[in-house]
Amino acid sequence: MKFNRKVAVTLGDPSGIGPEVFLKSLGNKTIKENLESILVVSDPIVLKKLSGDISHNLKLHDSNGFSNLKADSINLFSIKGCRDYNLGSPNQENANYILSCIDKGIEMCINDNANLVTGPINKLQIANYDKNFNDHTSYLKTTTKADNVLMVLTNPKLTVGLLTTHLPLKEVADQVTKSNLTNAIKTFEQGLCDYFHIKKPKIAVLGLNPHCGEGGKFGNEEIEILSPAINELRLQGFGVEGPFSADTAFLDNNFDGILAMYHDQALPVIKTLDFSTTVNVTFGLPFLRTSVDHGTAYDISNKLIANPASMVEALKIAGYGKKI
Repeated sequence: MKFNRKVAVTLGDPSGIGPEVFLKSLGNKTIKENLESILVVSDPIVLKKLSGDISHNLKLHDSNGFSNLKADSINLFSIKGCRDYNLGSPNQENANYILSCIDKGIEMCINDNANLVTGPINKLQIANYDKNFNDHTSYLKTTTKADNVLMVLTNPKLTVGLLTTHLPLKEVADQVTKSNLTNAIKTFEQGLCDYFHIKKPKIAVLGLNPHCGEGGKFGNEEIEILSPAINELRLQGFGVEGPFSADTAFLDNNFDGILAMYHDQALPVIKTLDFSTTVNVTFGLPFLRTSVDHGTAYDISNKLIANPASMVEALKIAGYGKKI
């Protein structure tokens, strides 16, 4: 089935497995049949460096945008400036280059009504260059001037959203506010409607504290913040329920999405269920952004043994503009 959206791809840190899993994804029948919809934003040297080790029988086609893509080539928008590097050993001097690729990808998606797929980055590497950088999701929000975004992970078995993302655990409770929760639930519902084509999404909200606070014994956020916000939204017609205790909420999943309060409340569960095909999706941007669910994996990047399944699924969701 042909993609109905153009897709810009950034490969992340060239020292990691991002370029590898992209090149390996070209062995997937669906991806190979949709090359005329895919444009890679990269320095040519990054792809050429691996082409001798990862067989794909495709030429690089230099393109100045989405208007002249070929069906039998790897279409490339060239961004020069990648400094010398070794697989498994990130070069701090490449932080600016990595951000330049992301910026160009964002610009193309906005100007050409395309979707974005991003490869894994080293957050500390970028933060050492740009002190305001925290992660892909917040950078995309700031750069596109989006009002509210939500980090979502999805696979065939489960879909989870995160109220907070890359934040020290001791700071999470301060971000559990009625306003943040309301915005997250609304963004979650809209994304499930727009991209997963669920007409009336059912969303479960997890509690912050053990056993949802046990009536206030272990914390009052469920009583003072979560329950009032959820009840208000239910009166407005939103299909949201909770708060549910996180220790049992995943056992019988009858919801279209589960909103967790923090990163490690949900990601260990979804990645344990199906690590290979889980995809990171950002709701709330002016375009759909997907990404692999794994990091740079420097420990194996020089072995060329990475599994491309998550990249394949990320490309499919971005290309079809929806979860298949």
